[in-house]
This record gives sequence, structure tokens and C-alpha cells, in this order.
Amino acid sequence: MHRVIAVVLTVTVQLSLAAPLLAQQWSEHQPADLGYRIEFPGRPTLSAEDVPTLAGPIRMFIAEVGRGHELFLVLASERRPHPATSGPEPELERVANSYIARNNRRVREDRRLSFGDAPARRLVLEDPQQGTVLTIVIVLGGTHMYQVSLTAPPGGESSLDAQRFFSSFALVPR
Repeated sequence: MHRVIAVVLTVTVQLSLAAPLLAQQWSEHQPADLGYRIEFPGRPTLSAEDVPTLAGPIRMFIAEVGRGHELFLVLASERRPHPATSGPEPELERVANSYIARNNRRVREDRRLSFGDAPARRLVLEDPQQGTVLTIVIVLGGTHMYQVSLTAPPGGESSLDAQRFFSSFALVPR
């Protein structure tokens, strides 16, 4: 009898620990003609909007999943030459500085990366006014710019979900 109770308790505890993992459904998102793929912790909401820039309006495609106090987001837009920018490094610098300047964010990390031959930059920024941390990877892939970001409470930037989200991003042929 004690053995049966022990087995039932063990199975119950294991199921209760696994329940959050089973409840979360990750989905792969690979939009046609945008040249990337990524995994989201759920089905992303998709939208598009025209964004005014110095080089003229640019169509931005948005995929996002909000979960509690977290926002998983990918922005994909066509790259157009900026009048003050020549080459990928100044372009990455300009975009990174625009994120840093918003709300006087404090830079925790600023690292240069690449995805194959596509230059990229990773920023981890604290927003003291909002009490959040923004982690963003900006990728200049051919004719497109990709901005992959997670806004979360402090500590969320290093969670297993954050790692899975960012490591799943890849450039793919169009």
C-alpha cells in the first residue's frame, strides 16, 4: 500500500513540474519573402505598417508574442540608404543609438555579431523608467534589416525562453 502511494505521489510531482513545459507551445515563424525564420513561444500576431524615414516611407513587417510582462518581437523592413550612412557599421551604429537614446536606457551589453556574412549588433539595455530590460539583435541581411527583441522584467533577458528565441533566429533564402 505504501509503495502504491509513493508511486502515485512521484508521478503527481513529476507531472506538476512538467505542466508548465507542456502548456507552452513554441511555433516556428518563417514569413514568405522576408528571408528569416524564428521560433516564438506561441503563435505570433502579424501586422505591417509604413514607417516614415529620411530615405522615404518603409514598409515594416511585425511579428510579436506578448506573454505576461514579456514581449517577443521581430521587425523586418527593407533597407534603404540613409543620407548620413555609408556602409553597414554606421547603419548599425545609428539604429543602436536610437534604441539607447529612448528613455535614457542604460547599456548593459553592446556586442558586434554576424549571421554568416550579415553584420549584426546585440544590445542589452535597462530602462529604469519602465523597470524592464530590452535585449535586441539588429541584423543587416542583404536588402533587409531585422530587429529581433525581447522586452522583459530584469532577469528575463537570460531565461531559457530568451535563449531559445534568440538562438532560433536564422537568415534563410528568399
